[in-house]
Amino acid sequence: IRHQLQEQNLQLQQEIRHRKEAEKILWQSRALLASVLNSSLDGIMAFQSLRDGEGAIIDFQCLVANPVAARTLKRATNDLIGKSLLRHFPDIQEVGLFDAYISVVETGEIMDKELYFDHENIRGWFHVVAVKLGDGIAVTFRNTTERKTMELTLARQANLDGLTGLANRRCLDEC
Repeated sequence: IRHQLQEQNLQLQQEIRHRKEAEKILWQSRALLASVLNSSLDGIMAFQSLRDGEGAIIDFQCLVANPVAARTLKRATNDLIGKSLLRHFPDIQEVGLFDAYISVVETGEIMDKELYFDHENIRGWFHVVAVKLGDGIAVTFRNTTERKTMELTLARQANLDGLTGLANRRCLDEC
């Protein structure tokens, strides 16, 4: 009996060591994730799919949101966690994001697009990337309004310059 107890004690001590190592690795992983989330210049959010009785995705629930995401969406981080996407941002259906997110979950294909978003006091161009994450998605987004405005201004200017140049060439040919 004493020998059995010693063996069980050794097994328990070994199991405790393994658990402590696993806890240390888990803690390091969480610290790394927090560091990445909090230092990113992009908004980062993770969502879990919410499904109806037949298995169709009807919404997404926010699991994680970094400070940039919260600032961009003009909400506190705690106000985003646990909330449903459609309830708080119904306009994502109009710009096609909701269907694109469903497609990411169902196909596993990455979504990478630039779009204009206008909801309450959030207005501008955003570059949005979504990838499948379990039965949900991880989304990163960046406000690209300044760059997009500059591109559109330069394109308009180029069109005006092109038209002016064309008019000048016609005048030279006719004169």
